[in-house]
Formats: sequence, structure tokens, C-alpha cells
Amino acid sequence: ETGQGGQVVHFGGTLVDQAGSARSLTAGDVLVESQSTWSSPRTKAKYSSSWSIRIPSTGLELVLRPLAADCEIESTASTGAVYWEGPVEVLGEVRGRGYAELTGYAGSMGGRL
Repeated sequence: ETGQGGQVVHFGGTLVDQAGSARSLTAGDVLVESQSTWSSPRTKAKYSSSWSIRIPSTGLELVLRPLAADCEIESTASTGAVYWEGPVEVLGEVRGRGYAELTGYAGSMGGRL
């Protein structure tokens, strides 16, 4: 997860092979590049909206695309948090569905939670 400044704040991942063996991934194991953006008509925040994901040690290359662009959530709770979360499709050597959450694009989340 990165905000508009591109700084990785949190990262976690597990790669599970066809035999069911799991391997933890660090931020250094995965290369993520934004392929396109979506701008919120409400908050004017500009979110990444399609990603190229590569794990060089395995040769795995994927593309994640949102199933719906407008998945921005404006919290009505006391935090006032604004973020994007929604379903994504996975394309490439592995195909499937997933879920993405993006924070920090409509202002810092620091001290809100």
C-alpha cells in the first residue's frame, strides 16, 4: 500500500505454490507499478486503479484491475477517514479475484485510527 507520495507504509504477502507450500514475502520481494489512475468526483483524490505486480524471484507477473472504479468510502465515523476499497480481478499466469484497500490518497491516515 502506498499513498500519493509513493512511500510503502504497510506490506504483507504470502505466496502459495500449486503444491500448497507457503512463503512469506517482504516488500523487497515484490515490484508494484501503478498502470492507471481514477479521480474521485467527490473528494478529488487521485487513486491508483490498475497495478502491475511482479515477483522477480519466481518470474510471476500479474495485473490487478478494479471491478468497479468508484469504490471510495468516506467514513461517517469520528475518524473522518477517506479511502478506496473494493474487488479486483487478477490477470496473467494466475487468474482470479481479490480485494484491495488504498489509504493515504485523500490525506494522511496518521492518528485517525
